[in-house]
Amino acid sequence: PQEQFSQAPPPPVQVQYQAAPAPQQQRQRQYGVGILFSENIDPQTGRSQVLVKQVYPGGPAERSGRIFVDDMLTDVNGEDVTGKGLPELKNYIPGPLNSQVHLGFTNPRGQYYEVDLVRSSGGGADVGVIRTIAPTPQPAQQVPQQAAQAAAEATVGFSIQRDDGGVDLRIANVTPGSSAEQQGIQPDEVLKAINGSPVSGWPEDQIKRMLAGSYPSSLTVQTDRRTCTVARDCGVTPENAPPPEIAQP
Repeated sequence: PQEQFSQAPPPPVQVQYQAAPAPQQQRQRQYGVGILFSENIDPQTGRSQVLVKQVYPGGPAERSGRIFVDDMLTDVNGEDVTGKGLPELKNYIPGPLNSQVHLGFTNPRGQYYEVDLVRSSGGGADVGVIRTIAPTPQPAQQVPQQAAQAAAEATVGFSIQRDDGGVDLRIANVTPGSSAEQQGIQPDEVLKAINGSPVSGWPEDQIKRMLAGSYPSSLTVQTDRRTCTVARDCGVTPENAPPPEIAQP
C-alpha cells in the first residue's frame, strides 16, 4: 500500500503593528501680571525675599494701583511663599490668559495687603515673564532702605480728608504750582478712583500711600468733576531729587 505523509501547515505569520506616536502636546503659553521681581537674601534670617523691582506700565499690576516697588511677595493663591526663590515662583504666578491670581504683599512699612489680578498680554514686552535675578549679598554697611527711598519719594500736589459723613474722601488743599493745580483740581472735589481703581471705602492711609511714589512718576486721578493725569511733584526738592536718566545711544 502507498504510504501517505501528512504535511504540517506553515506556521502563522505574526505581524506586529506599532502604534503611531501621539502628537506632542503643545505647551500652553503663559501670561503674567506685569511685575518684574528681584530676589534678595534677608540678612537677619538668611532666607530669600522676592521683591517688586518694577511694575510695567499698562499691566494688570499697575492698573490695580496698589502694588509698588520694594513690596515683598508673601503668598500666591493663599499659599505662603515666603522663603521661596524666583526659580520656584516661576510655577506660581504665570498662567493662562485672562485667568485670575490672588497675591499677597507686605510693603516696606510692614503693612500687609491682598490683590486679585487677571493675567494679561498687555503692559510691555516682558509681561508674562518673571526674570530670575541672582540673589545679591547684602553689604556689611549700607544706607538704611528708608533713607535711600526718602530722597526719591514724592506725592501729588493735593491733600485729602474725609467729609463730615465719614464716607467720601475730598480734596482738602491744592499745592500752588503743582501738576494737580495745573490740571484744574480744586478743594472739595470728591476723589473717586486712582489709576482706574475705585477708592470708595478704602482706608485713608492706604489711599495716601497710593498717591505717593517714586520721583518722577505720575498717576491718573478721577474726581466727581474730572479725570486727569497728575505728576508726583511735591515733597522733592532739587537738592534731594534723583538725577534724570540719560538715554544711552
